[in-house]
Amino acid sequence: MLKKLSNNLIGVFDSVKNALSQSDFSNKEAETIIDRLKLAIKQENPPKIALIGQCGVGKSSTINALFNAGRPISHIEACTHIDTSEIKDCFEAYDTPNGTILVCDMPGLGESIEADRKNIELYKKILPEVDVAVWIIAAGDRQLSLMQYALNMISIAMDDDCLSKVLFAINKSDIMYPNNWNDKINMPSSEQEINLSGFVETVKKQIKAVVNNWDSKIIVYSALKAYGLQELLLEMLEHAPKKRRWIIDQYADVANFLDNVDPKVLEMINTMMSQKENKGSDMNECNF
Repeated sequence: MLKKLSNNLIGVFDSVKNALSQSDFSNKEAETIIDRLKLAIKQENPPKIALIGQCGVGKSSTINALFNAGRPISHIEACTHIDTSEIKDCFEAYDTPNGTILVCDMPGLGESIEADRKNIELYKKILPEVDVAVWIIAAGDRQLSLMQYALNMISIAMDDDCLSKVLFAINKSDIMYPNNWNDKINMPSSEQEINLSGFVETVKKQIKAVVNNWDSKIIVYSALKAYGLQELLLEMLEHAPKKRRWIIDQYADVANFLDNVDPKVLEMINTMMSQKENKGSDMNECNF
């Protein structure tokens, strides 16, 4: 489902070619147009993603899980038209199977007045440049006041267009109290579900206290368990500019949730689905 944008590119090329062949364009002219379209897509700038959150919330593991990325391969020397050394140092290139993505691990706020003044200026330069910013919070974090303080500073300094790129996500759902993740089905236990729901509501209240018109989803996921990653990617696409959504999807290579499900459970599910299909086939034969 998530790959429908990128998987359909070949189909789009074929459709355009067929439409051109039925017009006054010659086959050679149609091929030239298609080649130019392919070149334009190939030359499109790679995704730029900002990560916001305290140290240890799982920012690198999130990028790895969404894009099958390795360690950052280099600092980017000219990733933006803004000639600011802080921006050059902020972005790092992550090598993925689908190409290189640019990621900026944003500095935290609340360290000191002087550091905050400098860092908020960096936010004002970085956020307009990125496609989407993911604000990651660790499940059960008891220091949400720091998040609220930082968000308040950013909301004062930034316009609504920049803030619309920011989505909030709760990582490490697998270690939410009472830390009894259901490993068989790779999902939170019933107790964790209750606590995660309560934590989501707490985070929402903290956000709305400083951003009055905020009304977005908060995604709960676990980068380690590959749980909720598809929902996280979909929400990233929603927050990105429309003209850039396809490129993020093109580069995505989401870790498989089923890889962490107990093989016996998968076998049982496959057996049940096979029996259901066979039963449906038998009914169709009887109706015929």
